[in-house]
Amino acid sequence: MTIRALFYALLGVFALISAGAGLVQVADSRDKAHAVEWIHKANRLADVAHLASARLAMERGVTAAILASPREASPGLQAEMVRLRASVDGFHAQMMELAQALSLRADEHPVFAKIDSVKVSRGAMESYRAQVDEQLQGIWNGLDAEQWIELMTRRIADLQSLSAIAMLPLGDNVYTLASGPVIKDVLFTLSEYLGRERAAVGVAIARGMPLSESELRVLGEYRSVAVRTRERVESILEHLPTTPALERAQQLFVRDLLQHYEELRAEVYASSAARRPYPVDAEQWYRNATVGIDAVLGLSAAVSDQFERDIERLRSHAVSTMILLVALFGLLLALFAAAAYTVRKRVLRPLKALERAAATISRGDLSQPLAPQGNDELGKLARSFEHMRQTLLADIEQHEADVREQRKLYALVEHSASAMIITDADGIIEYTNTRFGQVTGYAQDEAIGRKAGFWR
Repeated sequence: MTIRALFYALLGVFALISAGAGLVQVADSRDKAHAVEWIHKANRLADVAHLASARLAMERGVTAAILASPREASPGLQAEMVRLRASVDGFHAQMMELAQALSLRADEHPVFAKIDSVKVSRGAMESYRAQVDEQLQGIWNGLDAEQWIELMTRRIADLQSLSAIAMLPLGDNVYTLASGPVIKDVLFTLSEYLGRERAAVGVAIARGMPLSESELRVLGEYRSVAVRTRERVESILEHLPTTPALERAQQLFVRDLLQHYEELRAEVYASSAARRPYPVDAEQWYRNATVGIDAVLGLSAAVSDQFERDIERLRSHAVSTMILLVALFGLLLALFAAAAYTVRKRVLRPLKALERAAATISRGDLSQPLAPQGNDELGKLARSFEHMRQTLLADIEQHEADVREQRKLYALVEHSASAMIITDADGIIEYTNTRFGQVTGYAQDEAIGRKAGFWR
């Protein structure tokens, strides 16, 4: 292979390996950039949803106070309602803008189904707002504060679900795994408040006394948090990828908590309200309630296992990318080493030999032949150099032979018995032998440069 072909081959392989490494890095960097952009906007959407739900809760309270007595609603209360409506509408517009930006990344994400649900509930909210305005104008339309609160509570629940679902990962991007801690935190909250309910009810059963008003009030708070948390759990799980382990955990969650535990709890509360003996003793209540709470913990463990697998997939992806890049880097090093060895063998050594030969010739020594080289460009150059050396050597040898012959001829002419001169084309004397001086009496330096025949 010629040096030119070898150079282009090495350059091509180097370019291919570099391009491969670059493409891998670019693809990985693109996924990371998309993940960062998605998580940033999804986190922003969750923040806006939280702010919107907070403002909506304030609007819910102010409007409910107005609906309790529309004719006596103060101007300050009405102005506050208008201000809160504008704030809620502003946050809703921000959510729609963020949703539009997210849809450009992955329009199949479950958050967009929830966005559609939010749009529908917003339409119902606008209808109820119009009814509120009618009542402020003295037109009775049947809307009361309880109906308004129920609708706004459902809308707030939609916004809270939107906040949680927005953090679910993209299916084709392992770098967007950010929702695991959110789901586990919600499940922990659910198990904690169920545990508080288990303890408080267990105390009442152990005493054999009905639940007091203060206990019912506290239990109502626990129940409110547990119900809202459970609804968020169900909303999130609805959009998680289903696996056999997660599906079994959900079945146990439905059976042990939503059916058995809720049925037993309803019987205990009914017995307390009717002041009848409780259907179970404290130990039975604890064991049955624990089964329901264990179902929540089992669901949390299944979710954790699923996210562990996703994280393992992320780790494997990172390791595979690293191994591939290391392998490509190793190939580049091997290629560099091969190129360095090839250049040293095919270029530097022949050039060194040519340099030594040139130095030898420059000193006038043409006796050392050049070692045979390869069949590449430098090999051809070396053969040309050797041919030149041999030609120069032959010329020198021929020159020396000619000089020897000239010396012989010079000696013959110089010692000839006849007078001899050599002139140029104009007859100007260039040489005279010894006999000429003896015959004419003119020395050689007196004759050279003069016209032949001057002695006459």
